[in-house]
Amino acid sequence: MSITKLLGLSSIEFKDLFVNSTDELIQLLSLTIDVSFRTTELEKETFTTICSELEKFRASKEDTQLYQLILIFCDLVKSIQDKREDSQVNYHINRIESYLAKSEYLTLYDMVLYLGLMKVKEYYRLPITYVEENMDSFCRTLLAKIKPNRLVEGRSFILGSIIDLSMLLASRFDSKTAFQFLVQAKEKIVHSWKVTSRDLELLECALVLHDQQDQNHTQRIQEAVANIRNRRIFEEYSDEEEIMMAFLMGSI
Repeated sequence: MSITKLLGLSSIEFKDLFVNSTDELIQLLSLTIDVSFRTTELEKETFTTICSELEKFRASKEDTQLYQLILIFCDLVKSIQDKREDSQVNYHINRIESYLAKSEYLTLYDMVLYLGLMKVKEYYRLPITYVEENMDSFCRTLLAKIKPNRLVEGRSFILGSIIDLSMLLASRFDSKTAFQFLVQAKEKIVHSWKVTSRDLELLECALVLHDQQDQNHTQRIQEAVANIRNRRIFEEYSDEEEIMMAFLMGSI
């Protein structure tokens, strides 16, 4: 109890630090989500390989629920891609959402899963359900994880989740909601963490992208892209907003 108080962690957060392969699970889940949206043959093959490797956990009675949830995510994506019946797609969505709804405390793994499900639903234009209906609560939970004593290893996941969530808020709702969320997140991050120039650049780019009320919106996006363009080549992108989106989502 003294240690958890000193670190500013709840008992569940403290326990999470000692769960075997937590980082490995988060990385596997993140990779699975990422390649599920990719179109190159190598990335398709990677997704297929992950799905095959996870099959051994399907009927496992051991404590392998987190692996099984990644497998359910794979089942969901395959069901959509194979154009199966809505009932089958909804079955996989409900299984993931039931797990999230029962979680009294969202771990970093849960947050990545939450965002992954929202990404799938947004990408394939699926109806709004539990995850979107509870986005306000999810936003508050994510902001609450920005603490001065947060372990450095977890900060990149939180920052990435903030960027991803801002994109989903703008897509599912509106840019104003995304901008307000980012303003709160940046204020907490700047006051709580020793941020890198890269972190600040990501946050500033996201703010610029979603600040539709700025009269110089287009100009500010062009200026932000010009700074990125100094380091990269973007022949495959058609305009500045597309480049900015790719930068924020980690494609470039």
